Amino acid sequence: MTYRVRPADLPDDSAAILALAASAEAVDGVGALNEESRLAIQRGAGDSVVRVAEGDSDETIVGVLVDAEGDGAACDLVTHPEHRRRGVATALLAAEGENVERYGVWAHGDFESARALAEALGLERVRDLWQMSREVSPEETFDVELPGGFVARPFDGSDDQARAWLDVNAAAFVHHPEQGRMTMDDLRARMAEEWFEREGLILVWHEPSGELAASHWTKREPGSDTGEVYVVAVAPAYQGRGLAGPLTNLGLAHLAGLGVHEVELYVEGDNEPAKATYTRRGFHKSAQDVLYVHTGAESL
Repeated sequence: MTYRVRPADLPDDSAAILALAASAEAVDGVGALNEESRLAIQRGAGDSVVRVAEGDSDETIVGVLVDAEGDGAACDLVTHPEHRRRGVATALLAAEGENVERYGVWAHGDFESARALAEALGLERVRDLWQMSREVSPEETFDVELPGGFVARPFDGSDDQARAWLDVNAAAFVHHPEQGRMTMDDLRARMAEEWFEREGLILVWHEPSGELAASHWTKREPGSDTGEVYVVAVAPAYQGRGLAGPLTNLGLAHLAGLGVHEVELYVEGDNEPAKATYTRRGFHKSAQDVLYVHTGAESL
């Protein structure tokens, strides 16, 4: 079977693409699109590239490629479960022509089928992203005492605090492919999401200097009993000052107070200190995403 690949018409195609992703998630048990891809589909603006595959016989969308940053470095590639192993993914990548060699593709869940597709397409595994999780209860207590001279307050929503958070985030994730390049527009887009709450973005200030030292941003989708350690950042100047433990616990305590039963997080597979910190606080590995790139492409 052959497929017609075209640029997505956003927002007109958004509902169909998200429905496709939901079908894949229902079968696989893991999310088919990461947050950046979902925002790109919903916004339909900026440098993002979204392409869809349709069957020859109708205009039903059976596959999608989402390049949220527009640089090809880390894309989501989703095929409807009823159309897998029929060349949909190959058609979507082939549409990139000679540019395909710079493309990186996420495999959410690291399933055998994804590994087989990567091998068939000549893609190499270059990055692992762990999902870790643990149970919590409203009765659980957490040690949230910060070292002397530090105080925790919720984000007040101001531009000044937003810029301070962006500066700390950029410094803490300077080598991170996605997180370290978050902009004010990216931040505002997340603040516009239904799940955002200012109290869930906990800022830790160094009182003597008035500087933002660290933050713990939590996330809970409306109605969900699962929360997320969304972003934890410590400014380089304040690393090694005993903030990591109580900072993590501040977010866990907040999520437990919301009544969630489980907390999950994502951490780079090669970040041994972070994995050790979370393991000490009861987290265990629950899933894994893998980034594949074309043979010969530069690793991220």
